[in-house]
Amino acid sequence: MYGALDATKKSNDLLNVGGEDLEDAASGIFVEPGQPLEASRVLAALLQLFLWVGAWGAVDALVWLAAADRPEWRFTLYSLTAASGAVAAPLLLRAKRKAAKHGGGTSGSAAQDCGHLLGTPETFHVLGFAVAVALCAGLWGMIDSLVEVVAGERNDRQFVWYLFLTVVASLGVAVHHQFWPHQVLGVVGQLTIV
Repeated sequence: MYGALDATKKSNDLLNVGGEDLEDAASGIFVEPGQPLEASRVLAALLQLFLWVGAWGAVDALVWLAAADRPEWRFTLYSLTAASGAVAAPLLLRAKRKAAKHGGGTSGSAAQDCGHLLGTPETFHVLGFAVAVALCAGLWGMIDSLVEVVAGERNDRQFVWYLFLTVVASLGVAVHHQFWPHQVLGVVGQLTIV
């Protein structure tokens, strides 16, 4: 009924990404209204927040260290960061499938018995996190750098450009929704950790 939303979201908190079932990042963190909030869930959310802020901030700091005065150079560095994530993502999925095929799944037991650290689910989660950080920080940084190139360092002009991007994207979402209902609107407001 809702297009891609029903096709990708499963009732057991799994997402289908590229034909592969992955756990929803927020499946163990957020609770339904009226349910008690466990301290471990709050701690898990805070730890993930600090992981994201720390890793993303490290990427930003390195880029600014290398090209503090040149937004076009920052754009190039952020582009390379995003490209590294884009190249690494299919390689990581291929390695995960291979480990599942040869190790009887990524449960870790068969891979650990063979001494293959890469076959453990934790290793795939860590590597997947690094890929996600590269993609998110890279793409976001590219947009920031483009806005700075066009608007300069004036905050009022940058605000106008970000507002322009938001309006254009909103119009794009409205048109997209007419052809493919709920692919964007069905998930854009979900509370998930990337």
